Amino acid sequence: MTKAQHKRQALSQDDLITRYGYLLSVIPRGVADHAHVEVFGELSRTQREGLLEEVVPLLPEAWGAATSEDPQTLAALMRDVLPRDAMLHSEIGGAVANRFIASAPVAAYFTAGAGSVSIDQQPAWVQALIDHESNPIDAGNMHHRKGVNSGHWF
Repeated sequence: MTKAQHKRQALSQDDLITRYGYLLSVIPRGVADHAHVEVFGELSRTQREGLLEEVVPLLPEAWGAATSEDPQTLAALMRDVLPRDAMLHSEIGGAVANRFIASAPVAAYFTAGAGSVSIDQQPAWVQALIDHESNPIDAGNMHHRKGVNSGHWF
C-alpha cells in the first residue's frame, strides 16, 4: 500500500479517537493547544456553538460558566479529560480528532520540532502524516566521499 493510498483510507471513529489520544500523550501541551485552536478556528461558529451545546451538559456546573465558542477558549477546555471526552463523543468529535491529527502544528512538531528527533520511533501512521521515510536509502551514511567515514583524510 502506498502512502497516498494509506492517507485516503477512511478511519473508523474509534481509530481516530485512538490516534488523537496517542498524539495528546506524545506532543507538548503547547503544540496541542495550537492544534486545537487551528481546528476549532476551522469550524463554523454554528459548529462550535453546537459542540458546546453537546459538551456543556456533560460537564460539572462550574465548567459551564467558563465556556465560550471562541477557538482559544475551546482549546484551553480540551486540556482537561472531561471536556475532551465529551467533545470526542459529540456529533463532530471524529471530525475534530481527524483535523487535529492532520493539523499543521502537529506536522511541524514531527518535522521541525522536538518530535523530529524521535520520528523513527513513532508508529507508521505518524510517519505517514509527514511523509517520513524511516529507512534511508544509504542506511545513514550521508558522506560518500573517501575519507569522511573511513578515517582516511588524505
